[in-house]
Amino acid sequence: MHRPSTEQLWQDNWMVDDISDFQYYVWLTTFPWTPEYGQTGGRRCPASRRGYWYIANYHNAPVLEISRPLSNSSLPGRVYWAKYFSASNGLDYDVEAFGRIVDRIWTWIRKQGARVKDHQGGLVTYTLPDAYRIRTQN
Repeated sequence: MHRPSTEQLWQDNWMVDDISDFQYYVWLTTFPWTPEYGQTGGRRCPASRRGYWYIANYHNAPVLEISRPLSNSSLPGRVYWAKYFSASNGLDYDVEAFGRIVDRIWTWIRKQGARVKDHQGGLVTYTLPDAYRIRTQN
């Protein structure tokens, strides 16, 4: 996610305003973290995207990644916690406590979602109602 200013990276009123991004991150603010900002640029960066801000250290932050299903795809969205996957220097928050909250979220998703197999009949996902509607329209 890239924005023209660091302030625009944050959505404080998410319960009221619609989040239009395909992918976004939810910071569980009870876990301390100091976001570090980076700015796009360099010779390979398209001119239209230069100077945009992003959060450079989201990979080791107490966040969940939310990816929505694309309306023109049969692929599901996802709710994902990277945990140790991309934090090569470890995590600076209470991983066990965060994990307990994440486990509660997974349980809620399993209760609310429909269990769906992918096209090849292999991967089983739990798809929430809006995503299921989008997915089955294709």
